[in-house]
Amino acid sequence: ANLFPRMGINMHLREFESGTLAIQSSEHSDEALYEKLQGMTRGPGGNIVGIGPDDVAAGLDIPFILAREYLFMAEGNQMLCRDDGPDGLRFYDNFFKEVQL
Repeated sequence: ANLFPRMGINMHLREFESGTLAIQSSEHSDEALYEKLQGMTRGPGGNIVGIGPDDVAAGLDIPFILAREYLFMAEGNQMLCRDDGPDGLRFYDNFFKEVQL
């Protein structure tokens, strides 16, 4: 996978903070991913909904482990915030970043 760029293959190896490795397109955009994840936190009529790795995996048609990594990455970049409550681990759009004090 490390040789992909030298071989002209438009892919690269990405290592996440957890150590998980994934092969991604060189055209992958974290910003576009964050927009998709934030969009998934809005239900019909703009209602706020929490999303989990299973929702993201199904919605983006990706493996569960990669969906989990994406959610933690979005949280680390302050795009989403998490709630570990009775419904399990759920992520929500981080409206705190827009609050003016």
